[in-house]
Amino acid sequence: VDIGRLVAVLGPLPCPAACEIIRQAALGLAHVHACGLVHRDLKPSNLMLASDGVVKILDLGLARLREGQPAGDDSQTQSGYLLGTADYVSPEQLHDPHDADVRSDLYSLGCTFYKLLAGQAPYCGTDPGSIGKKLDAHRYAAIPSVRSLRPEIPEEVDAILARLLAKEPENRFQQPADLAESLAPWTADAELAALCRKCGGRAEIDEPLRLPPSIAPEDSTRPEGQTPTPHSALVPQRRRRWPLAVAAAGGLAAILVIAWIVANWDRGDKTSGGGRAISGLDAIPTELPLPDAAAVNSLQVNQRMQTFDASAQSMQLVRLGELERGKGSITFDLQFVADYGDAGLFLGYHEDLIQGHLWGIADFVYLATLPRGTKEKFFAFKHYQAQVRPGNRDLYAIAESPEVRLPEGDRKFRLVVDFAPQGLTAIKLNGQPYPTLLKTGTLRQFQPESIWGPWGIYNNGSTIRVSQPALTKEPL
Repeated sequence: VDIGRLVAVLGPLPCPAACEIIRQAALGLAHVHACGLVHRDLKPSNLMLASDGVVKILDLGLARLREGQPAGDDSQTQSGYLLGTADYVSPEQLHDPHDADVRSDLYSLGCTFYKLLAGQAPYCGTDPGSIGKKLDAHRYAAIPSVRSLRPEIPEEVDAILARLLAKEPENRFQQPADLAESLAPWTADAELAALCRKCGGRAEIDEPLRLPPSIAPEDSTRPEGQTPTPHSALVPQRRRRWPLAVAAAGGLAAILVIAWIVANWDRGDKTSGGGRAISGLDAIPTELPLPDAAAVNSLQVNQRMQTFDASAQSMQLVRLGELERGKGSITFDLQFVADYGDAGLFLGYHEDLIQGHLWGIADFVYLATLPRGTKEKFFAFKHYQAQVRPGNRDLYAIAESPEVRLPEGDRKFRLVVDFAPQGLTAIKLNGQPYPTLLKTGTLRQFQPESIWGPWGIYNNGSTIRVSQPALTKEPL
């Protein structure tokens, strides 16, 4: 019986049984990996539980050689195609199916493990009607704890599951054998054969193989207990219907691809006019040391996905590059994970010695949330030239624009800032220009010279995710 049907009939499985199924699957995956293959589509329906309690891996139709060319026709893995199953696909496969390695299979096995214990896939509650949101959950959502649904699951097993579901491949188990070894202590009294009988029904793989008289069992050269290699002479021939199946699968894949592209289509404007992207996350973002900074901040970078997560107890400036005099644009997607704090863009950060102390000075284009407990809910969109005083998280404005109040709704934004030798020329949020942010509401005017120098992401007391940052330069 396939594991998907087993869970559908019996519901969430006892912890020892789930651990043993995944342990055996990990050993099978180690063999697949030793043969130089990556499965790329592990899920419950691709695991078979035989009547003797042995777990077998099925359907290597999406498998690919780890090095070189695909094991078969890989035309369906062209750029833009989703390869795998939405509930079980690894984050890196969404970027490029060819990035998948054995750790991607371990992520899919982790999603399967969660299904066995919880009776549902880890992100199945994320708007099941939206493939795009489900795929985003694999990339960005917090790792769910199975103990929230089944408190009796040991914390050690939950920790193994969380490691399997880590967003970054380097944070997962690196080899299937390591996973199998970690699960072994939790498999006592698994009784998989009894579970198979309880589920009822027999899969074709369990049916005895009737050998022709010319082939005697004792003539077999395979070691006892191993599954024989299928042979066309031993299997009843059926009418081939694969052309129809391939056409149907191709049509479904096209629908899934279109849905995913629509759900992930970039918002806002894109720079035109032959611009050239010269900076994104090609260099690792670094946090600038602020004067007398004492707070603990965190920064997690995923260069493959061109994203990073930043969390700040106080002020945090994440340097992405150097802005030189010229013409172009800075763009990035900003998501507020927390419902508090400020975040946006800083430009031209430098330090001056004032009254015996180093003060930071920069331009800031950012979104500010209201203090917690405030009844009104909106974002204040601002542009400051400001000082960062030693040991203080506040911005002290030298020049500032009138703020624009935006109703609080979607917490995801695309910020585009255009610049030219004379300074900032346009500020856009989700494609909407805000010319009032280019002018000050005070007697002090913005100084165009102040924007040249280090630029990056400003985060003040919030938790944010930044995606696809880019600096694009155009010829003057």
